Amino acid sequence: MPYYKNNEIHAFRKIEQDLKGRGFPRVVLLCGPERFLVDFYASKLGRMFTEESTRMLDLVTLQGDSLSLQAIIEASETVSMLSPRKVVLVPDFPPAEGKKLKGFSENDIKSLIEYIKDEKNGVPESTLLIFTAGEGEGGKKVPALRKAISDSKFGHVYDFQPLDDSLLRGFIDKRLRNSGKKYHPAIVSRIIAQCGYGNKYIEYTLYNLDNDIRKLTALAAEEITEADVAAAISPNPENNIFQLLDNVAGNRKGAAILMLHNLLENKTEPFRIQAMIVSQLELILMVKEMSEHGSSLKTMGDVIKDIEHRRPADFRIKKALGFARNVSYDTLRHMLTGAYEIDRNIKKGVFDPKLALEYYISNN
Repeated sequence: MPYYKNNEIHAFRKIEQDLKGRGFPRVVLLCGPERFLVDFYASKLGRMFTEESTRMLDLVTLQGDSLSLQAIIEASETVSMLSPRKVVLVPDFPPAEGKKLKGFSENDIKSLIEYIKDEKNGVPESTLLIFTAGEGEGGKKVPALRKAISDSKFGHVYDFQPLDDSLLRGFIDKRLRNSGKKYHPAIVSRIIAQCGYGNKYIEYTLYNLDNDIRKLTALAAEEITEADVAAAISPNPENNIFQLLDNVAGNRKGAAILMLHNLLENKTEPFRIQAMIVSQLELILMVKEMSEHGSSLKTMGDVIKDIEHRRPADFRIKKALGFARNVSYDTLRHMLTGAYEIDRNIKKGVFDPKLALEYYISNN
């Protein structure tokens, strides 16, 4: 669970707003599960606040043997040559995630926190001190260093969570436009549906998406087609799960078994298939109930985000809605109850996972 408040705007929007305004923070923490954005902004800030001619002197990266409390303070106190700021980058800093770092004692961390919080004798206005980190363990306890940066008058934490639907579309659209290839707007939706970004059971980040878009634009001729998308981007297993469930609900057992075998042959682990079945049925049941109470797409996304701690892409909600309209409450509850039972039996070792999934399909 990320240290993220529901009323905050996405860190991507926030940092772009701050870069256009005055008085960009002196100390920033770039963190979160979306590593592409963490690395992108670490690089962008370094370029923005230093002159190319003196960058080798005005941009200092501290890591490995060069990293120490003294090194951070000394680098921060050194005046830049010609750049707007002296930039000190401390990448992948474990204490920002609440983890220990060899060579950094608890007293060192306390001293670093005091330095960051000191408004008079702390980080100079002419310096930009950047820490980067991963997502961390989450929970209620916020790491002391992270809290110090967040609470500091001159600091800010940019927590890069997965992109929402509009930001994701913008990310894809920008890269397609930059390729110089022609494409219909529907291609963006096709890429989102094909890639599986935002599914918590699929390890697919913006790094994967950026790489797939590069392959897509290299493969396509003058105009990007749906056939190009199908050829360049591996199918999202979630799409097959929807089809499998649709066949189960429609009592098409043979077709559902065939879908299951296709997933297994594509090396999708049985445990992951079972988890996706449960996740999809829970999503479908939630959106069915909310839609019948008149909830908007945005409200549905907000509610699901509160439960799952990440906002599902709009196309996933729309797909779940389409499924829900054709299936009764009783059928959905029966399918979900059966999925829970199979999940328990797999975890207890009562059934072989593959046989358990076949049994689930045959008995629903």
